[in-house]
Amino acid sequence: MKVLLIIPPTDLKKSYGKLRKFLNPQPSIGIAYIAAVLRKNGYDVKITDAYVDENGIEEIMDAVKEYSPGVIGISVLTASADVVYEISKTIRARFPYIKIVMGNIHASLFSDEILSKGYADFIVHREGELTMLEILRMLETGGDAEDIKGVSFKKEGTAVHNPMRPFIAELDDLPYPAWDLFPLDKYSTDPRSELKRGAVPMELLVTRGCPFQCTFCSSREDRSLGSRYRMRDPKTVVNEMVYMYERYGKDTFAFMDLAFPLVKEHAYGLCDEIINRGYGERFIWHTECRVTPLDQELLFHMRKAGCVRLYLGIESGNDETLKALKKNCTTEDARNAVKMAHGAGMEVDGMFMIGLPGETEEMIEKTVDFAIELDVRYAIFNLFVP
Repeated sequence: MKVLLIIPPTDLKKSYGKLRKFLNPQPSIGIAYIAAVLRKNGYDVKITDAYVDENGIEEIMDAVKEYSPGVIGISVLTASADVVYEISKTIRARFPYIKIVMGNIHASLFSDEILSKGYADFIVHREGELTMLEILRMLETGGDAEDIKGVSFKKEGTAVHNPMRPFIAELDDLPYPAWDLFPLDKYSTDPRSELKRGAVPMELLVTRGCPFQCTFCSSREDRSLGSRYRMRDPKTVVNEMVYMYERYGKDTFAFMDLAFPLVKEHAYGLCDEIINRGYGERFIWHTECRVTPLDQELLFHMRKAGCVRLYLGIESGNDETLKALKKNCTTEDARNAVKMAHGAGMEVDGMFMIGLPGETEEMIEKTVDFAIELDVRYAIFNLFVP
């Protein structure tokens, strides 16, 4: 059975406006993992990244017609949902025999609506690798979708929501992401965020999940990666880095974790593995992390292992806002984290939010002033959108 995985386009004018020139699409590590698992189990898989190619619906339909898949999987985020629905309706009209599977957080949260309108045959909740594999096997054998955990589907006109699939405990059992299925030469990096001139970093996942309770975050939600913090063996992570260096010539990496590091012993183990194998001065990487539980010794060790930049989730310059967000940290913690990172020789970019519930104009200005005070390399301000 052929499977086409689609990364949908979005309305670039609506989403970016005059800032479109700063658009720097990155490949989807989630889709790359799903493709790798399906291919490992004997399925013919193709990926169409309609976002990086800026494809319209007709170009996507041309790709569907040429490849002639039996199943199409589409990742759905809120920004691209309307476009995805149009893609689905067009597939239904022209290729009614193709089964459509949707996943990612928007599809999971709005599964009733999507199924009732016939946009998808199946909705995948949480991690998609094993669930997608079971859907394909079920379609091949004529089995029953009710036996597949983590799936919603429509039966006799009614949406059926199966029990959730447990989160993948052994992340090291997953194959490396199928980056060879992506047009890697088409991705780019904003010059302001480059770690090395002209280098597009390869994405890595060292952990999944996050135990913290930040109220604005959908990624650690039960329908996404969850609150259980799962860690890969440091040896397998470095094996993957070496593989990407030898296969693609990449020595620059982006850790895509929700927050790394959270467990110091695991962080030290990874850094030791990089250093002891002689890659501390060859590989460079960045990571998003919380301002706690960092300490000076750990940051020195991370820098020795090649970490050159931290993206710190600071969010606000108001302690009352941080408390309402359940960030479990304070502005003083942020000051200390930036100071320690600079002391370890790292660059620091601060990530902030504007327009949070209950926030006043004065509170927003206080956050801006706080970002200036911290002397981060870049202050990245995101608008809060429900």
